[in-house]
Amino acid sequence: MSSALEALDLLKHVKAALKRLINGLKELDRECEAYLFVSYARGDRLAESDIDLIVISSTFEGLDLGKRYLKVRRLLPDRLSAELLLYTPAELQRAKKRSMILKNAMEHWVKLA
Repeated sequence: MSSALEALDLLKHVKAALKRLINGLKELDRECEAYLFVSYARGDRLAESDIDLIVISSTFEGLDLGKRYLKVRRLLPDRLSAELLLYTPAELQRAKKRSMILKNAMEHWVKLA
C-alpha cells in the first residue's frame, strides 16, 4: 500500500477499496497514476461524500469515456460512490491548461499510485 494512502485518515472499507483499486490499476498499466482529491484528500469529508479520483493511464488512448469508466469502476465496490476523472497523460496536460476546477483539485490531491 502506498505510504500516502496509509497516512490518510479513512474508514477501513474505503482504504481497502482504494488499495484494491491501486492493485487493479497497476495490473492494467504499471505506469498509471491515481490521485485522490477534494474532501477525502483534504480530510474534511462528510459521511455522504463520494470519493474523487483522477486516474491517468496511456491505456485510455482511443477509448471513449464510457469504456474508460467501466475499466476503472469495476475495480471499486458497487456500494462506494466515486467521481472519476480519467485521462491519458497528454489529455491531462491539456486539461490542466484550460480547467480551473482541475487546477484547484490538483492543489489538494494525494498521489495513491
